[in-house]
Amino acid sequence: YHIKKQANFLLDNMAFFFIPPAVAIIDTMDIILPNLLSIVFICMISTISTFFITAYAVRLALTLEKKWFH
Repeated sequence: YHIKKQANFLLDNMAFFFIPPAVAIIDTMDIILPNLLSIVFICMISTISTFFITAYAVRLALTLEKKWFH
């Protein structure tokens, strides 16, 4: 019950949590625009590397689980 109550509070007020970052992005648009290509590139590389590292970690965990618990 307590988790549901807190989750509903967060969901009901979610829009307020996005206002400060949106204002900060708009406020620093003069810095972001010249560097937009670099920012997009870094986001793509970090997303892809996170995907592969997570996949490798899961594969390793499953291998170790089979080795130790079966």
